[in-house]
Amino acid sequence: MVLQQAPRQAVLYGEASPNDPITVTLSPSLGSGGNVTTATTTTDFYGHWSVRLPPVPGGEIAFVVLVVNEKTGDSLEMDDVLFGEVW
Repeated sequence: MVLQQAPRQAVLYGEASPNDPITVTLSPSLGSGGNVTTATTTTDFYGHWSVRLPPVPGGEIAFVVLVVNEKTGDSLEMDDVLFGEVW
């Protein structure tokens, strides 16, 4: 998967039950260095959520995105996420 690179912010969104706390963690793949970023939000009345990640420069470093519903413990992990130009 490729997400929009800096200077723009990538936006991730999804659905869960209303008022569920959601945590999104962006971390570099093992051995690639870099910082871990965490964003939190709460689903709205309809169960929709979205987070903006900080701008990440494009490049060859792969990231892992982990989305966790803190209320239910459900999670989704996406591996090999890159940042680049998205058209």
